[in-house]
Amino acid sequence: MLARGVRLRVRPVPRYHAPHASHGAHMQSKTFTSGRIRRADYDATSQQLDLHWDDKTVHAYKHVPQEVFRRLCSAPNPTTYWEDRIAEEYPKGTPMSKGAGAQDTAQKFRDLFGGGE
Repeated sequence: MLARGVRLRVRPVPRYHAPHASHGAHMQSKTFTSGRIRRADYDATSQQLDLHWDDKTVHAYKHVPQEVFRRLCSAPNPTTYWEDRIAEEYPKGTPMSKGAGAQDTAQKFRDLFGGGE
């Protein structure tokens, strides 16, 4: 309980955010804290959806309407929504970015600590 005269300020949390300025104004991203899908990136201009998985793979889908991305982000179980509504419905594409795969992670490690020469 708050003391009398004390006000609690509540700020709305944005549902989506642009993860990197280089992606442009039409890029949206949603991070998931549980389940197999870790992050979903959506480019409204190209209608491409990139799904980043817990095993560091990235699955890309083309011609995905923005409403499908919105429903994925609000689904109680995003992985089930993907299985039922995305996996076989939309053509596969090439991921917009490399993601955080093993080779990319190894390169970042070498950049940080040196190449071990």
